[in-house]
Amino acid sequence: MTALRRCIQKTIASGHRCVHATVSVQPQEQVSFDSVATAITPAHRQALLEKGYTVIDGVFNAATCQTFRYEILSLRDQSLLHLNSTHLVKGNSTRLLPKHGIYEAEVADKAIQGAAPVIAAFQRDRTLLTMLSLYLPSLPLHQQLIKVQLNKGDGSCFPLHYDSDESVDSRRLTAILYLNPDWREGDGGELQLYPWPHAPVTVAPLHNRLLIFSTCRMLHRVLPSRRERLCFTTWMSVLKPRAAPPSLSQIHQKSQSGALAADALLAEVEVRKALAMLDFREEWQRSLQQSHRAEAGSRALLDDFEAKAGVMQQALEALGVRDRQEARQRAAGLCMGGSAWL
Repeated sequence: MTALRRCIQKTIASGHRCVHATVSVQPQEQVSFDSVATAITPAHRQALLEKGYTVIDGVFNAATCQTFRYEILSLRDQSLLHLNSTHLVKGNSTRLLPKHGIYEAEVADKAIQGAAPVIAAFQRDRTLLTMLSLYLPSLPLHQQLIKVQLNKGDGSCFPLHYDSDESVDSRRLTAILYLNPDWREGDGGELQLYPWPHAPVTVAPLHNRLLIFSTCRMLHRVLPSRRERLCFTTWMSVLKPRAAPPSLSQIHQKSQSGALAADALLAEVEVRKALAMLDFREEWQRSLQQSHRAEAGSRALLDDFEAKAGVMQQALEALGVRDRQEARQRAAGLCMGGSAWL
């Protein structure tokens, strides 16, 4: 990896990133994004390929984290954060169902950029994109957008979900930076990852912790938070997305022709997603109720989830996948490398 590291340093030095913000916070320290260039290592690349996620602690200096945090709180004080809502799509109509206590803002908004200039500068900075693209050449990242978030901390949470789908947009990696200097065990607000076929993983929202994971293939949720919790999410997109993985109906057609072996079936992205939905069915239902306290909203989401779960179960049975425990064990033994996640 020595040659790769030299290549990375040369690429960054040649101007593939924006000029850094240099807002002074303390006399002895300035806001800087330079540390991102050395924060990503071969070990993080390997974790992304093998597990679909990686955790990096201590990415920024104290002044930078302090400024990020100050800007999010300032957005709150200026009433520039809005309540997050789940979009429930039915036919040609979309119903917005608010999540309790989750407030956010898109940094693509010019007003937000003006009120949070350092976070906006980080959105323009290309260091993280450059580093990850060099370590993951099959994933040439091109653009990033940031959403800031404030969780009020009275049990507010997110249900199980994927951040996007490969048939919907070009986002491929999610990076969450946590900004909670006083967080302690028991405060809640952890991110729960569900890297099926493996067991769930809990990531604490520790201050200056960067969590990176697969946008379209990592099932996850935010556990109920019992105190105020700050973070911002960076979504990184590719310029020319590969074709989306085949749908369950396309997989069924292929299997009918006898062109799909059992292990190949379990390597299909949509089959794995369907199995994850059914394996975590009860937890998914519970998370919908926790995140949407209005009875009408949670009932609508539960009905929608149950309808989708029923379709998934029928599709899996049509593919001959009836024993989920056996499927999980076989899938865990497959050597798929990065193809499972990226």
